[in-house]
Amino acid sequence: MATTDLHVHVFPYDHYADKPRDTFGLARTASLIKDIGDEATNLLLIDNGEFLQGNPMGDYIAHERRLKEGDAHPVT
Repeated sequence: MATTDLHVHVFPYDHYADKPRDTFGLARTASLIKDIGDEATNLLLIDNGEFLQGNPMGDYIAHERRLKEGDAHPVT
């Protein structure tokens, strides 16, 4: 299995539309991964990247909050 282009969508919320959306987000993805994992006897999960940028939450962390050296990004 692979994930890609999460773009900081942790929760099922569309920041652009400013409303909940249950069709995407890491929380939704985690439930799908669990369901498949419950059925699979062998499973490898790889993320292809682009998980720390690409939506207003990511931009806020990068440009407004500015992580200090040693701080963990909330998505990691």
